[in-house]
Amino acid sequence: MKNLVFIIGHGRTASTAIVEICNLASNAKFYSEKTPKLCMESRLQYEGKTEISLSDIKKLKNDLYLESIKHDIVIGDKNPNYLLFVEDLFQLFECKFIFLYKKPIDVIQSCINAANYNSNRGRGVFFGSAEDDQDSAITNKEDWWDYSRFRPKKDKDSEIYITWKQLSQIEKAAWSWNRFHEILIEKILLIPRNKRIVLDSNKLTVSKIRSVYKFCDIGGFDEKNVANHLNSKINSYVANAREIGNEFIASTEAKNLIQKHTKQTHEKFIDIILNER
Repeated sequence: MKNLVFIIGHGRTASTAIVEICNLASNAKFYSEKTPKLCMESRLQYEGKTEISLSDIKKLKNDLYLESIKHDIVIGDKNPNYLLFVEDLFQLFECKFIFLYKKPIDVIQSCINAANYNSNRGRGVFFGSAEDDQDSAITNKEDWWDYSRFRPKKDKDSEIYITWKQLSQIEKAAWSWNRFHEILIEKILLIPRNKRIVLDSNKLTVSKIRSVYKFCDIGGFDEKNVANHLNSKINSYVANAREIGNEFIASTEAKNLIQKHTKQTHEKFIDIILNER
């Protein structure tokens, strides 16, 4: 179904900006994590505790398809939780995918700044629930987004699984970034080239957005408007964290720790991006 587009990327990879810019189009409606958000389903699927079937996914997301048919427009939705259901979505809807990538150091700094700002306002945690921190009393049900983030599996990742609660927030975030992108690479390669586009969020330009419009079959591209949106730093938390005196800037030690967990996968992703050109 050419009128459906799913945007998949780790949190803090400019997916909100892509949604807002695509919503400037004359024949499109793009959502940011349209309900149901699949947080619980994604976690259960990841842990192998249940098998989410094709019929389950169709029930959960068929409203997007029906909306595209009813209004004859391109419908899009962004959500990192779609990652584990890429094949199902493609089989059901023959949809297109925008896959997003951003350097791990930039993602993790942004995630921690967002967490610092949001926690100051009583909005969720970032690897700070009881399953991550032995001193925390926060349960998964209090923050489904944090619950859906990838963590080590007891059977597959036994060494880090045992020491998980003793790791720093930075190391947990780096490990989780790596697991997400290991899976993301596998999923990208399952989708035909004409049904996918891979964007480097560190290098979003007006020209690149023009290629997104063309890929999605959406019209009304306005170069000046797009440029203004790109320059507005949509959904950026750095200034917010700085405002409350809690901005996180990774030290050399932190950067080395991030690289320890992400270097190999980061290099594989760069190869994919280069080959997509």
